[in-house]
Amino acid sequence: MGVFDDWKVTSPYGYRSNPFTGTKVFHTGIDLVKYHKYPIPAFVGGVVLFVGAGGPGTGFGGYGNVVALKDDRGYVHCYCHLDSVVVRKGQTLSKGDIVGNQGTTGRSTGSHLHFEVRAKDAPSYGYGSHVDPEEYLAAYQKEAEEPMLDAGVKDTIIDTWLSPAWKEADAQRMEAEQAGDHETAAAHKQQADYIHWMANELRKASGQVE
Repeated sequence: MGVFDDWKVTSPYGYRSNPFTGTKVFHTGIDLVKYHKYPIPAFVGGVVLFVGAGGPGTGFGGYGNVVALKDDRGYVHCYCHLDSVVVRKGQTLSKGDIVGNQGTTGRSTGSHLHFEVRAKDAPSYGYGSHVDPEEYLAAYQKEAEEPMLDAGVKDTIIDTWLSPAWKEADAQRMEAEQAGDHETAAAHKQQADYIHWMANELRKASGQVE
């Protein structure tokens, strides 16, 4: 199921004809429609960075009433053209919490939600750092659904089996090198490298490293 299957998409992310001038421009978000004043849910949880009218210099010029929140990856989610807002700056939201209502404030041709995702929060709330919102949310949700390896289990596996096995393989590599047996040394090095790779994969699975 797609991220926005429950919404009517009136303008996707990417190049389009400007609805005001007819010229080809890049649309930095995705336009979504339910109905006027529909309560807009947060697509992910985060901390609200900005609430208010998108005036010049804010990074939200022409966007009318805006709510922007930062997720746990540091990306900024912008909910724009809102009829009204129901959150405050600094508030922590969970996925599904209502941020405001669908509207047509700012430079708009009709009631809709312009949803935009930005890769950074400064300057101007990450203006210009936009990414494909549908692709980003799909990847974000997939990662959130993947089970995380318990850190204690990870430590047990590494400390009990992998670390001793790596030390033994490395010692055998050094012994073979000193004996001039380069073929055997290479085989033990390959084994040690594989063990090291396996340990790093376990660390990733437990969220210790990216």
